[in-house]
Amino acid sequence: MKPFAPGQRWTYRTRPGEDTSTLLVLGCDLRRAPEGESGADGSRVVSVRLDRLRMIGPEGAGSWISELAHTPVAEANVRDSVLDLLEEGVPLPADLSGYHGWQLDYEKGEAGFFTVPIAEILDLLEGLMGPPPGPAHPVFQKSNGRARLLGPWEDEGERSAPLGRGQA
Repeated sequence: MKPFAPGQRWTYRTRPGEDTSTLLVLGCDLRRAPEGESGADGSRVVSVRLDRLRMIGPEGAGSWISELAHTPVAEANVRDSVLDLLEEGVPLPADLSGYHGWQLDYEKGEAGFFTVPIAEILDLLEGLMGPPPGPAHPVFQKSNGRARLLGPWEDEGERSAPLGRGQA
């Protein structure tokens, strides 16, 4: 298999429904040594852009995310995910701020990378970005701002006047 290089577009093992999705290699960086060890181990982190996705967005069904501008992944996991090299020399996007910001933070030891296959990364991110599962417990739902206070002087059949804002 050809070594990864910026500007390569690959097909990869996609999730169901994302068969046309591709990844574009943005850059390759040497892995830092784990804390407490000296020197890099020679492996690399491959930063990729993922296009033509069908991820459910934070607003839930009907809200779609179609691309991820920057995703850093261990080279071994990218290698296990890719299928075919479609083209080389693809111009990189004009905005590489996500990749460059990650590089700076990674060099300082303040950023990491994924160590799972691409499709699994998408499942993980979709789970994190999506809405919470199921309806919220009624106790935690937003109220209409009107509260009622029952005092000891009232019997259960009586209703007190609604409180205005700031009176509770």
